[in-house]
Amino acid sequence: MTADSSETESSLKTEPGPLIISFGGPKTPPVVPPELEPYVRELSAVYQRYGGLHQNHGGTGAHKEARAIGEKINSDHGFKAMQTVCDTLRFRINPTAARELEGTWAYIGSWRI
Repeated sequence: MTADSSETESSLKTEPGPLIISFGGPKTPPVVPPELEPYVRELSAVYQRYGGLHQNHGGTGAHKEARAIGEKINSDHGFKAMQTVCDTLRFRINPTAARELEGTWAYIGSWRI
């Protein structure tokens, strides 16, 4: 083994990084059509106001408001639009907000958790 080959060999050895496991949702932010942007903003405001989108945040207020928004999205734009809005919140707020929304929207149209 030459000095050059051992130098190259040692530069290729790295410590393993943390194991990252990603569940659900897309790996990149979805493209939000202009007609869905108001819903994203409304849900973001509900999240900020109550600290979450589930009934455990702010009593039932967050749950009721988020659910009403989901029902409106479903009736006006359908299931795929609900998915787009939820996935957008995953990137704009955090994965926990999206997960709370998934539970809050249970059984609106085709939505299942």
